[in-house]
Amino acid sequence: MAISNKTGSPVSGDDFFDREWEFKQLIKSIRAQEHILISAPRRVGKSSLMKKALSWSQNKGYIAVDADVQDCKDESDFLEVLAEAFRKSGIKPGWLSNIYRQINALRDWLNGIKINVSTVGLEFSESLPPEWRQTTNVFDELFEKLVDNNKKVLVGMDELPIFLSRIMKMDSEGGAIRVDVILHWLRSIRQKHPQIVWIICGSIGLDTFAEQHNLVGAINDLRLQRLGAFSDQDARTFLRMLGESPKNPLKLGDEIIDYIVEKVGWPLPYFLQLVFQVIDEMPPDKRSAEYPSAEDVDNACESLYGAGYSKYFAHWVKRLDDQLSVPDVDAATAILNAVSRYKEGLSRNKLLQVLIERQPNADVEKLEKQLAFLLDVLERDGYFLRANSIYAFRSFVLREFWKRRS
Repeated sequence: MAISNKTGSPVSGDDFFDREWEFKQLIKSIRAQEHILISAPRRVGKSSLMKKALSWSQNKGYIAVDADVQDCKDESDFLEVLAEAFRKSGIKPGWLSNIYRQINALRDWLNGIKINVSTVGLEFSESLPPEWRQTTNVFDELFEKLVDNNKKVLVGMDELPIFLSRIMKMDSEGGAIRVDVILHWLRSIRQKHPQIVWIICGSIGLDTFAEQHNLVGAINDLRLQRLGAFSDQDARTFLRMLGESPKNPLKLGDEIIDYIVEKVGWPLPYFLQLVFQVIDEMPPDKRSAEYPSAEDVDNACESLYGAGYSKYFAHWVKRLDDQLSVPDVDAATAILNAVSRYKEGLSRNKLLQVLIERQPNADVEKLEKQLAFLLDVLERDGYFLRANSIYAFRSFVLREFWKRRS
C-alpha cells in the first residue's frame, strides 16, 4: 500500500491508515440505524473516517450525502448546503424542486430583519417564522419520499459546531434560540426517519458545544464514538509505511522512527506527518552526514516552531476563538501559556492562581467555575492530559509551539 503524506485535507483510499476497529464500530452503528457523533481532538482523522463510511455506504447501495457546513453564515446557507449535498448524492432532481424556492424565501426574510441583528433570535422566540417552517417542511417531504421509496441514506455533516458557534456569536441576544431551533429540527428528523442515518463531526466537539450552552437534550440521541491518537506501535508502522511509499520515499531506520515518536509525544497522525514532511523537505546543505538521523529529527522539530510552519498550528489557536467567548478565550490563553512553561504541567490550584492574578478583584467562585469549564474543554479537545489534579500538554510539539508564542 502506497501512502501519501497529506497534512491538510481529509485522506481517503490507500492514504487512510489503520482505524480499522473504529471503522468497524462505525459501520456497526450505521447498520443498526444509530446516529453517530464522532468526538475527537483536532487533526485526529474524524472527517477522513466519516468520508470512508460515506464511501462504504455508497458501495452498499446507500444514498451518501456529504455536507460541510463550516462556511454557512445563517440558516438559509445551512439549508442550501444540505440541499446541494442531497442533489450531488444523485437523488431525483424533481424531489428538490420546491426546496430552493423556499430557501430563497427564508433568506429574504432573514436579510429583511438583519438591520437589527438581535431581532432575528427574538423573531424565532415568539414563534417559528413561516419561512423557516415552510422550508423545513419541504425537507420533511423529501425525507418522507426517500423513506417511502425504501431508500437507505447516510448523511455526513461536518463542522456543524462551527456554524452554530457563528450563529451564537453573531446574534448576541437570540443566538441561543436560533441554535436550539436548528438542533431540535435535526433531532426531529433523526427521530421521524430512522432510515436516514446521520454522522456528525467537526473540529469543535458538538458535545462540548451542547454542554456549554445547555443544549445536551438536543443531541442525546447521538451515539458518541471517540477517536484518539495512534498507539505507539501503530505510529511506528505508519511512519515506516510513509517512508517506504514510492510517493514520498524516505528510508527511516527503527531507531529514528522510535525517536520521532518520542519527540512527538502524543502520536497524532497530523504531528507525525508534519515531522516527516520537514525531514523530507530538509535542504541537502542542512542535512547531517547520517541523514536521516536523530540530529535531523531535532532540527526538523526546531524548524516547526519557526514562521514558515506556524500555519500548521494556527487551527489550535483559532479553535479557541471559534468556540469560546472573548473572556474565556483570554482566560484559556493564559492557562495554556502558563502550562506550556512546565513539561510536567501545573496543578489545578496553581492554574486558579493564574486566573486570580489576572483579575484580582473578581469573584473567586466565578473564577473556579470558569477554570473548571475551560480545563474540561482543553482536556477534551486534546490540549491537555490530566493526571490527578495536574494538567500538562498532551503533545510535546504543541507545548513547544505554544511556549514560543506566549
